[in-house]
Amino acid sequence: MDAKKAFLVTLPSILSNFVEDEFENIVFNSFIDDEDREVEIIMDRFNAIPRISIVDFFEETVPKYSEVEFIRFFRISRIVFDRLTIKYANSKLYEIVTNKQAIISPKKSLAIFLWFAAHQSVSYRDISNLFNISLSTVHSVIYRSISFLSCLAPEFIKWPSLAEMEEEAQYHQQKGGISKIVGEIFKFHRLSFQLTI
Repeated sequence: MDAKKAFLVTLPSILSNFVEDEFENIVFNSFIDDEDREVEIIMDRFNAIPRISIVDFFEETVPKYSEVEFIRFFRISRIVFDRLTIKYANSKLYEIVTNKQAIISPKKSLAIFLWFAAHQSVSYRDISNLFNISLSTVHSVIYRSISFLSCLAPEFIKWPSLAEMEEEAQYHQQKGGISKIVGEIFKFHRLSFQLTI
């Protein structure tokens, strides 16, 4: 019997020794992968207190945000958000998700990630309550969203060509007498980034 099966067999006795949060943290830290669903199902069966969270926040409240509020909370415009959603919905990463788990829409997935990234002090538990999803689903959504956005990076962040780097190095050699410098931080007019989606 492997370690996971042994753990699941002894779960009822372990559960009786821990309060809900301690147990949830142990399980969460032990099984951060696709097996989270099984653990959550077992935890749900043993939890005496129903989970309370905000219902339909994303479906009911977010659509009512003005453009200014949307940008304040998600740090991007609705247009960029909608374009990213289409790209994510058509990506292999989202296709993998739809084959394995209960489906969270690409729009809600990206909203969850952006809320997490845009708010410095937000925790997985806060997001779980706000979007009415489990802690492990928060982790999965954030992990997949980061992977998806990382895959897009070459499309939007363009490194200079060899000729442009040589030109930049000559500029810095002449300007400051420092060799092998190919760019400056916070001097955006010298670097070119393609930021349209």
